[in-house]
Amino acid sequence: MKKKLFYFLFLLLTGTVSLNAQINNALNFDGVDDHITTTYDPSGDFTYCAWINISDIDKENMIVGTCTEAWNGYWFEVSSGYLRQYGIGSTEGTILISENTWTHVAITYDGTNVVFYVNGQVDITVAKTITNTGGNLYIGNIGALLHAASHFEGSMEKLSLWNVARTQAEIQAEMCSELTGAETGLVAYYKFDQGIPEGDNTAITELTDFIGNYNGTFVNFLLNGTTSNFLSSFSINALASDQTTCDGTAVLDGNDPTPGTGVWQIISGSGVLDNSTNFDATISGIDPLSSTLLSWSIEYSGCTDDVVVTITNNQVVASASDQTTCDGTAVLDGND
Repeated sequence: MKKKLFYFLFLLLTGTVSLNAQINNALNFDGVDDHITTTYDPSGDFTYCAWINISDIDKENMIVGTCTEAWNGYWFEVSSGYLRQYGIGSTEGTILISENTWTHVAITYDGTNVVFYVNGQVDITVAKTITNTGGNLYIGNIGALLHAASHFEGSMEKLSLWNVARTQAEIQAEMCSELTGAETGLVAYYKFDQGIPEGDNTAITELTDFIGNYNGTFVNFLLNGTTSNFLSSFSINALASDQTTCDGTAVLDGNDPTPGTGVWQIISGSGVLDNSTNFDATISGIDPLSSTLLSWSIEYSGCTDDVVVTITNNQVVASASDQTTCDGTAVLDGND
């Protein structure tokens, strides 16, 4: 089993790694009082990116914010299903975000324009000026103000904070890969890959910043059970294995691509697939003593991954013919 060569070359050129090459957890927020404090005091240009899965889309779900008790600062949220940024006026997006669905969101500010992105696609671009007149950045709430109705409700992972305005191409590359930590302008990277999913994680008091700059402090999280705790996240990682058959038929063992979709494709060799979009599709009709090369590809929100497998048919076909002899002797003609 091997990844395609172009994927390996992509890793070498970009310095990124597969989104699910490592532990893939998320952090669940209860929407009541869970939040994370940091000591990061942002200023100037910025980019904030995250994968989110909101449980209640009809409320305000704060992703990050710097708002103080005096209502100074700014915040980035999903409000009634749409991205929203407040600070020197309100800016609202136009792309509806679905409830209970993993979605990648991002906001950039370059000193002149604010741009929203949903799953790597531009939502809106608005000319405005943003200045952080507030305080340190909070995760999952508006900031030190701690607005009771604005706690994030759902799960979050791969939150990255930048002091530069990232391009659309950079945001699209990031959403489908792990960051290395060496990227220009990366201030903090919270992968949420800590603890045991749904286990007792009460001994963990800090959210690890992969960069090592701004570890966060958990506030009010239970860190035990199925909510307000670390949970298993989704996967964009194609998995399947080589197989050997003796009759030309095999049940393929691609991984379930949920919440994405998957497809099998015959690259070379013989055989017929019964349903190319089933992860456990059956291939039949592989020629005896031959191999068929297939790819299993999965896709979700513009992110893709694939794996190539070989199915080998070791089927042996014996052949020989009836004979008639007049002297009790015959040279048998079994195949080699």
